Amino acid sequence: MRRKNIEQILKLLHRHYPDADILLPKNRFRLLLSTILSAQSRDKQTIAISKKLFKRYKSAEALSKAKQSDVEVIIRNIGLYKTKAKRIIEVSKIIAKNHGRVPDSMEELLKLPGVGRKTANIVLGKGFGKSHGIAVDTHVFRISRRLGLSNASTSYGVEKDLMKQIPKNYWVKFTDLMIAHGRKLCRSKKPLCNKCFLAEICDYARTNAKN
Repeated sequence: MRRKNIEQILKLLHRHYPDADILLPKNRFRLLLSTILSAQSRDKQTIAISKKLFKRYKSAEALSKAKQSDVEVIIRNIGLYKTKAKRIIEVSKIIAKNHGRVPDSMEELLKLPGVGRKTANIVLGKGFGKSHGIAVDTHVFRISRRLGLSNASTSYGVEKDLMKQIPKNYWVKFTDLMIAHGRKLCRSKKPLCNKCFLAEICDYARTNAKN
């Protein structure tokens, strides 16, 4: 992808989604747990369940002492709820032991149970204002490949390709923009290419237009 196309993509995304922003808690601990819970789950479900969880357990210390079965009851409507219940309790114990401090480095965050690069990048970007990398969720992965920004087969591969092309000051915002675009037009199934403002510079749209 040529540099001018990157600039055009960012400009168009900003124009069409000026208010794009992942709806996540401002509190760093809650941000961390909400992002862990969001894996393979719908956004609306995660938001609703996170509110119930934090209403019951208001701090890392409180959640660190919770019974896994009690947490499972609260989060059972999201995917992998048993595994997630175990992980967020384990994470809470570590955070509580550190006096409520959420790690502020990629290295430390990746040591936490259930935390991968996507979660770590969101926590660093949204919680600490640090642009360490680009959070690659399903929307970012799918759309980046369709646009021809990457042909990597892994999230980390896509992230590395994006970091080479996208200015660092856009790394955090890029995920917000991709999620907004994925929800509205570039859907996983039946993307609305005929309505897409990126169709002329999108490899996927151009290929499908010929078929």
